Amino acid sequence: MDRARAARPWLGEQSRRDPWRADEALQPAEDDADDGHEQREDEATRARREKIERLAADVDLHLRLALIGFTGPEYREFQTELTRYGLDVMTGWLRTGKIFAKMNEARLGIAHPPEGALDRDAQDELAGETVAIALYRFHHDVLLRGKWDPRKGASLTTYFIGQCKIRFANIYRAWLDKETGGALLVDPTAADPGIDAPTAAIDGPEWKAVARGYIRRGTRAVRDPRVHRALELIAADHTQAEIAVDLGLSEKTIERMLANNRDRIRKLGIA
Repeated sequence: MDRARAARPWLGEQSRRDPWRADEALQPAEDDADDGHEQREDEATRARREKIERLAADVDLHLRLALIGFTGPEYREFQTELTRYGLDVMTGWLRTGKIFAKMNEARLGIAHPPEGALDRDAQDELAGETVAIALYRFHHDVLLRGKWDPRKGASLTTYFIGQCKIRFANIYRAWLDKETGGALLVDPTAADPGIDAPTAAIDGPEWKAVARGYIRRGTRAVRDPRVHRALELIAADHTQAEIAVDLGLSEKTIERMLANNRDRIRKLGIA
C-alpha cells in the first residue's frame, strides 16, 4: 500500500489516480456543491420575493374593494376571476382524483364514491355548486367581516380555495348520501311535481317563462353564476345546445343545475 493511502484511507479510489493531489481533485466537486447551495438559496429567495409581491398586490386590491364596499363592477370582475380560478382548481382535482388527498390534508376527509358514480357531469355539478357557495361565504364571512389577514401568508385566492374545500366537504357528503342511498343525484319532481323537469327541455316554454320572470325581476338570487347565465340565455330564446356550448358544459349538467335551483327561483314567486 502506498504511503498516501495508508495515511489517508478515506481518499479511497480517488488516491489511486494521484494520491498526493487528491485534495485538489476533490475541490471542484466542493465548488459545485457550493454553487448548488447558492442556486437553491437564490430560488428560495426568489420564491419568497414573489410571494411578498403577490401579497402586496392582494393588499392593494383588498383595500380598493373595501373602499367600495365589496360591490360594483370592479368587485364583480374580481368575483368572475375567483370563479374561473375556483372552477379550474376544483374541477382539476376532481378529474385527477386528487380531491381526496387534498381534503385529507385539510382534515376534511371524505369517502370514495361507488365506482362510476363520480362521472364528469357529477364532477362539474359538484365543482359548480362548491364554487358558487364558496363565493357567497367568502364575500359575507371573510371579506365583509375583515377576516382575511395577509400577515398569515395566504393570498386571496389561496384563502378562497380554502373556503371551497370547506364547502365541498358538505356538498360532496350530501351528494354521496343520495348516491349510496339509491336516489337520483337530482330529483326535481320531488320538489315541484308540477313540472316534469327530467324530460322538459330547458329551452321549452316552461323554462322560458321561469327564466324571463327571473330576469325581469333583475335579481341575482341564484348563487351559481353559470345558472344565472343559463337563465339569461333561455330568456333570450337560445337553444339548449347553444347554452351548453356557451357554458362549456353538457346539456345534462345544465338541466341538473337548473333543477337544483328551481326551489330558490320558486321562492321569488316566479315559477
